[in-house]
Amino acid sequence: MCSVLQAAMHHQEFLSSPAYQEIRRDRIWALLVAALSSLTLLAAMICGAAFPAHGFPQTVGSSQITDNEPWPWIRFDALHYRNIAVRGYDPPGVGNFSNVVFFPGYPLLVWVVSSVTFLPIEWSMLAVSLVCFLAGVALLPDYLAHYSWMDQRHRRLWILLFCLWPSSLFFRAGYSESMFLFGCMAFLLAVRSGHRRRLVHAGYWAAWASATRAVGLALPAVLGLHLLRTRAWRSHGVPAVLIALALSGLGLLAVCSYQQLVIGDAFGFWHERASWHLRPGNAAWWEQITSLLVGEPVWNAEWYRDSDTGRALIDSDCWFCRYHWLNWGSLVLCPICLIVSLHKKLVSYEEWLLGLFLWAIPYFGHTYWNYAFSFARYSLFVFPVYAVCVRYLSFLPDWAVWGFFGMLLALVMFFSYGFGAGCNVF
Repeated sequence: MCSVLQAAMHHQEFLSSPAYQEIRRDRIWALLVAALSSLTLLAAMICGAAFPAHGFPQTVGSSQITDNEPWPWIRFDALHYRNIAVRGYDPPGVGNFSNVVFFPGYPLLVWVVSSVTFLPIEWSMLAVSLVCFLAGVALLPDYLAHYSWMDQRHRRLWILLFCLWPSSLFFRAGYSESMFLFGCMAFLLAVRSGHRRRLVHAGYWAAWASATRAVGLALPAVLGLHLLRTRAWRSHGVPAVLIALALSGLGLLAVCSYQQLVIGDAFGFWHERASWHLRPGNAAWWEQITSLLVGEPVWNAEWYRDSDTGRALIDSDCWFCRYHWLNWGSLVLCPICLIVSLHKKLVSYEEWLLGLFLWAIPYFGHTYWNYAFSFARYSLFVFPVYAVCVRYLSFLPDWAVWGFFGMLLALVMFFSYGFGAGCNVF
């Protein structure tokens, strides 16, 4: 009884401490920035759908936007998520761009929300994305409070950068990025805490993330390496370690079980990945790695120019569409920031390792073309990028910082407009 009272008193002292009050103020500010930026980007998507500009090609990849598609946040991969939520997976081997490659966590949650609230699937997709995004942003101040080199200015720059990152529009669309973000934030906070109960929570959130996206398989790997590096079985006991590891594997187990049940192939998400390879044939692994290392411009590659997507974008009047600057900029920025953050010790070992895995894992499941074409979305979760950018932004005068964020806001609004117009500007 005394221990419970002491714990309650310590908790009350923490809630009234200056450190917690600062976190609370940062959380309110973060939620305000996230909400206002989300409304702005959704308005840009609506404008793009209602008034598509000349030069934005609308026949891109697997998802042609037609006149009877009124939902501006349902574009490209979101169409596949909606189809899964409405009618389930397509039969394996039906042709190109099979929706079997998408993990079922997000569409299943959308279906549950739609069934409980009686909202249409499209509105449920938006609701799930926005709620998970706001929940993930609400955890950011707690996450950033662990950085010893950060003051309030650093933290608020991080939050602004995160909410206005050019590819952050996917947090406000019918994509699984927001759900994955929430799982990543909760996972990192649980790993950092060092408590035995939180260790079990880390396993749960690793399962959440790995049931949402294929790249979520990085989280169980990071958890396992964290337990090994810290020798957690000595401080937390072997049972807690085994429970955490077992929970972290439940996400992939659930995905395999679900796909075995509905399509008869437990690893359908892996077997069907070839249907998304836009590059003619499968290049040898050494050729893909060489292309990645030398940074071959995608618009110069013959296989890109000969593809339907390549012709649609190269022939467009849109400079960003033609050259995929966002993807290529992200592809170069991430390894640089991973190296700098490791050298300067800006992030913890677990955060750095998670960033490395999230940068590298998608490459092994795609051809070089698919990886480069989608990398702007993968880079959203490489947190060392934000740490390095915030560290060096803080050295700039205020007018330069606000000019930089003004440019980011213009870029993300441009991309949101293009997204609503049905143009893959990424």
